[in-house]
Amino acid sequence: MPSRRQYLARTGAGLGAALGLAGCLGELPQSDREPLAFGEEATTGNVTVTPAKGHPQASIFYVSNVDHASIERLDDEWVVFVSVFARSESGAPPSRDAFRLVAGDDEFTPLQKVGDAPLRTISPDERIVSNEYSPESGGGGWIAFTVPEEYESASDLELQFGSDEPVVHWNLPDDAKERIAGPRPTFEVVSFDVPEQVSRGEETELVVTARNMGPVDGLFRGCINTTGMYAFYEVLLPLEVGAEAATAKRLPSIYTREPGAKFSCELKTGADNHRQTVEVVSKSDDA
Repeated sequence: MPSRRQYLARTGAGLGAALGLAGCLGELPQSDREPLAFGEEATTGNVTVTPAKGHPQASIFYVSNVDHASIERLDDEWVVFVSVFARSESGAPPSRDAFRLVAGDDEFTPLQKVGDAPLRTISPDERIVSNEYSPESGGGGWIAFTVPEEYESASDLELQFGSDEPVVHWNLPDDAKERIAGPRPTFEVVSFDVPEQVSRGEETELVVTARNMGPVDGLFRGCINTTGMYAFYEVLLPLEVGAEAATAKRLPSIYTREPGAKFSCELKTGADNHRQTVEVVSKSDDA
């Protein structure tokens, strides 16, 4: 497991001043106060911040171009999405870089990308708003961080706003901490069943069967990219430890309009790819 101190370094002095964080919360600096709970609003200087959701994921679905999707699964890390709302009484809301996940001396800074996935292409599973956080978005959105799996200081994780006094801290929700403290689920594709031939004008059924091979319950995630109509379909299967299950996707008949045509279906999981080709054949009454 990589050293946690290799993840992020502190930004240094000046961030608080740049953000106009000159005020204080009550008589004590915020760093001397007990951390707030998610959902509680805090105002420091002219900025008011409310974190609303914290959710770790072992993998993400993202749209790599207009008709192609992919799955990103980082090595030995959780991707933690935090939904926040921020507003400023004067000027734009604070930048994404004003936020940190912290635990003791460890700091985790906001990501610009998750693996190969630009933030604008990602849709987290659980979020309050659909877009990533940016001042241009009006001060509401999610911020992505990475934290090592089985992180030994997960129980101390807090969201921090600001770097110089006064700073504000919120305890990451307990369910998120518990998940980050444990291992990520792992899966295998048992089968990807695709017919070799489909009659003209018929729908095409694709069946994905997966098994949870890991020590914890989790969500199997995949996506199927198709040629012909060039479309993609997300595949989700919640699986308990050791469980196996299947789910089906049906491609519309527009894929099978022309006898003799061929199209491919590729299942991507972030760990491996499975590709099959379908041929369109004439119906028996086409003669």
